[in-house]
Amino acid sequence: MTHLYPHSPACLMHASHVSTSLRRTITLRVGIRAEVAVCAPPPPQQQQRLAGAAGAMPPPPVLRPYLALLPLEEPAVVVQHLPPDACPLLVRLLHCASPLRSLEQLADETGIEMPVLFGMAQHLQLWGKVRVIQSVTQESVFCVHPDAWLRTDDEFERIFGIVEPGYAMVLGLFSSAQRFGSVIRAAEEIQVPKRRLVQMTLYLLQREVIHQLHTYTCAYCFAEPRAPNDADRSAAAEAARSRCRLFRRLRPLFHGEHHLEEIMWQERLSRDVVADLLRTYDEHLITIVTQGDGFSRGRMDVDYQ
Repeated sequence: MTHLYPHSPACLMHASHVSTSLRRTITLRVGIRAEVAVCAPPPPQQQQRLAGAAGAMPPPPVLRPYLALLPLEEPAVVVQHLPPDACPLLVRLLHCASPLRSLEQLADETGIEMPVLFGMAQHLQLWGKVRVIQSVTQESVFCVHPDAWLRTDDEFERIFGIVEPGYAMVLGLFSSAQRFGSVIRAAEEIQVPKRRLVQMTLYLLQREVIHQLHTYTCAYCFAEPRAPNDADRSAAAEAARSRCRLFRRLRPLFHGEHHLEEIMWQERLSRDVVADLLRTYDEHLITIVTQGDGFSRGRMDVDYQ
């Protein structure tokens, strides 16, 4: 049996190996000057799937400009554990990161170029300091996580006090999937200020008590929707033809792999335009609100043409 003394190189290497295997960050001192932060390499990425339908986008990469960072620790605590020569841009990002700001907004606010910001965000996520989520807006959809701890949370009471609304009442606001804007209005009825509700919501997100849901759409057209006759030059007919052209353009994306935020960003469309399209062609579409990667993490093709 080999005995490892606490300060022996073998003991230090063994401890380093165990820490990186558990994906914990360690700091090694090289000589008497340099300190190097070390963590386990990211897991190998799965091979990129092809697009779900002809003309469709491939599955999106991990980071997009419309995503946001949810800090899992206080910025001051993270900064305190950084090596002395840590990049000032990383410190700036830690202090500005918020799930209320998209990565694109963070890049504008901090002056960090988007590729550099993406790299820093991936490092922070790998180190367990942030989680990449959809930016929190009034259109966000939240629901209590199936595995959430539903009993009274002592830390919640310590942070927000024991006065109403209590932990159970706040969870009740997210008992069913609904827009965050609707949750804000419901909270106002029980006299919970918007700012306080947002703080409570971020607390629940950090601890995965609630989770974010996304809207996916799949086309199941029995026949191609017909546009109005070209002879009709009325404003209503022109609008209908425009919607029909947009539907045909987006149809390759309606196969259950891309949520609406991704489609809106990729195609540079507003939420109102997409919502109008979904209402108009409701009989040709299946829409589902769910967590994760769409219909069972795969493509859903329903086409009976």
